[in-house]
Amino acid sequence: MTYWKTNFAKLTATAGMVLLALLIVAQGAVRAGEAPSNQELYRMLRALEAQQKQLINELRATKAEAAKAKAELRAAKAALGEAQRKIAATANKLNADKLDKVVAKPRAVASLPADTRALAGTTVMGSQLSPSAVMVAPQPTGAFGAVAFNYLMGSDQGMDFAVVNSTTNLFNPPGNDGPLHALGDEYQGAVSVILGWNTGNGTDVRGTLDYYDHSNTETIVSDGTFAIQASQIGPNSRIDENDLNDSGDFAEGTIDRKVVSGGLEIGKTLAVGSDLALRISTGVNAASIQNVLTAYYADVDNTDSHLTIQDNDIRAYGGRLGVAADWRVMPGLSVGLAAGAALLYAQRNYKITQLDSNTLTPTVGDGLLNFSADERFVMPAIDLEVAATWQMMLAGLATSITVGYDFQTWIGAIKDVRQVDDVDENVFTTANHDLTLHGPFVRVGVALQEEQTALK
Repeated sequence: MTYWKTNFAKLTATAGMVLLALLIVAQGAVRAGEAPSNQELYRMLRALEAQQKQLINELRATKAEAAKAKAELRAAKAALGEAQRKIAATANKLNADKLDKVVAKPRAVASLPADTRALAGTTVMGSQLSPSAVMVAPQPTGAFGAVAFNYLMGSDQGMDFAVVNSTTNLFNPPGNDGPLHALGDEYQGAVSVILGWNTGNGTDVRGTLDYYDHSNTETIVSDGTFAIQASQIGPNSRIDENDLNDSGDFAEGTIDRKVVSGGLEIGKTLAVGSDLALRISTGVNAASIQNVLTAYYADVDNTDSHLTIQDNDIRAYGGRLGVAADWRVMPGLSVGLAAGAALLYAQRNYKITQLDSNTLTPTVGDGLLNFSADERFVMPAIDLEVAATWQMMLAGLATSITVGYDFQTWIGAIKDVRQVDDVDENVFTTANHDLTLHGPFVRVGVALQEEQTALK
């Protein structure tokens, strides 16, 4: 625009000078007393027209140059914007590469599940109720797997079978003052397996299978100085409250508890800074829970015996939500906390069987409680796990070793029936107890993916 204004000014000045020259010539001629001839005026006009055309052509050329300059300016602005976008994209990529080196590659080993629990309400050994606590996005694409070995203690709610008193007479003080003997709170080994796939963008899909099988028997034999009170007898059984007080009388309780569970879940892991990762997961699961309590009582002198069996058999399935956090304490070492909650639709078959005999081999007797019932109910479940994970490259594989403690419970999983009347065996109460498993575990995981840079 400035260029065009400058040239236009020059053209205007030139035209003015031409007109001024014509006036001067005409004035000189008048002063000399000589009027210009027609031919001279014609030549002057033609010269003026020629200069006018030249000025018009120069003006057009100036306008064209100005338009060209505007187009070049627009092109330069567009090129500058494109260059700025490329610079920003390059900067973002450099930042992402730095984050990948600082976070993703150190967590390549961590993409193994430090917490393989993926299914709330159906877990047995800590691989079902919580998600992985040691993965950050982005993750290397590939398969991963883990095996956990657990040492779990169960709950003994509703699993009592006898009270040991400090006297042989239950009707006089102190009487009925001894400890309650119950089963289920013993430690038992268990195992869980997980297989999964990392998609590479922070999302993983995994399946789990858990197995827990526990049996235990406890026998209490009187030496004649204390009485054994049976807690699993009816009002009309041959074994009375004060019958088991002679030397050789005994009570025996047995528990058989099995939990098998499995499921499928999908999780998303988010990096929160360079040392903290958060994983959110959801999934479906199924579980089979069987809990059988057997109580056997024998009055040796009178050869009377009694047997009570309470059997809880549950099939459950439903959905679960979980959240886990993992904090990298130092290169190769991280600690994690995971929690989950589930809501399961459960079907329970409950049976109670009582056998009574005047021999030491119980048989079916009269006036005893024997029935079975099917019921459907909603069974909530919660879980909590705390763990520490060491990550390394071993034989070219991303490997993790996790040590932690796991707590999980199924609410209302154990149905307990007790007879409460001294005469009528059909008068009884029903209570629902929680089934809890908790204990330490060790888990080993492997990721089948390309080798990553070690933690730095």
